[in-house]
Amino acid sequence: MGTNYTALFCQIEILRAISDKPDRSISAETIQTVLEGKGFSVQIRTLQRDLKALIKELNIPRKIGKPSKKIII
Repeated sequence: MGTNYTALFCQIEILRAISDKPDRSISAETIQTVLEGKGFSVQIRTLQRDLKALIKELNIPRKIGKPSKKIII
């Protein structure tokens, strides 16, 4: 499977991880662990950039907690 498909499927799994926690915060590290459990190897910084882009493009309301850098959706 090509790189574009892999990135797309990874982003779908990111959105699933976020939607599983609609009333709670979830950290990038937790999402990274979820992705690893599904066979994706993603650097934390890449994941943070993907999260930022997805939140912006999909207009997902969120707050970013300073101390823990958790995304609250």
